[in-house]
Amino acid sequence: MIKENNKQLQEKQNLVDRAIWDVPGFEMMYRRFRRNLSVLGRSTGTFEGYGRHVASISLHFGRIPLVLTSDDVQKYLFELQNRSETPSQTCFKHTVYSLRFLLKSEGYPYDYLMLPKISAEKRLPVVVAYGVLKFVNYGCAIWILIAVYFSPLDTLFWQCGPKRK
Repeated sequence: MIKENNKQLQEKQNLVDRAIWDVPGFEMMYRRFRRNLSVLGRSTGTFEGYGRHVASISLHFGRIPLVLTSDDVQKYLFELQNRSETPSQTCFKHTVYSLRFLLKSEGYPYDYLMLPKISAEKRLPVVVAYGVLKFVNYGCAIWILIAVYFSPLDTLFWQCGPKRK
């Protein structure tokens, strides 16, 4: 298990190195990309993640993404979704975000590669404060967790508020 994780980590680190060696123009583009991300205050983790996705598409075509056609990118994204039986939506999204940021940092318009729009999830996250759970008994706490998903907060407190004597 540890050897597999080390091998995967090594492959991820080598992806960018391979692109630098194998793809003409990648090194200069990668340096500009790094500089632009740094100037905009993005974290090193963001840079490394975006860099891996940009390196992956560059290695796939043997060219930097800036010289690809929109049809090439659409085919790559389709292949990315169909690589496994359970495609990773996160990997797809990060690839699109990486390409968008690359286009932006190089001065290209977003519609240059006709990247798909990724709609944000409209559901709000469920957050239950510890202070609320502290005042209710165990059975009611379970009801709160269920009710937060299916009913408005005002009915939640009508049904499970602190019991008065």
